[in-house]
Amino acid sequence: MKPGADYDHLDFDHVWNSCSIKDHPYGRQKAMLDLGLVPSFNGITEHPSDDKVLKSLLITEEQYKERVQQHYKK
Repeated sequence: MKPGADYDHLDFDHVWNSCSIKDHPYGRQKAMLDLGLVPSFNGITEHPSDDKVLKSLLITEEQYKERVQQHYKK
């Protein structure tokens, strides 16, 4: 979903697609919240497309996937 007036009523920290892939490194992912990599997806004025979140954190796709696997392994 692209942030904007059409979706202002939604809580971007609780609305997710039904994909079962937990370590997908692109876009707005629940694991990014669960790992504390982003404080919230609410209030973001542009779509966090591609690897924007990972680039801002200076981590690679492989590092992200490893963190996700370790987190959900618990």
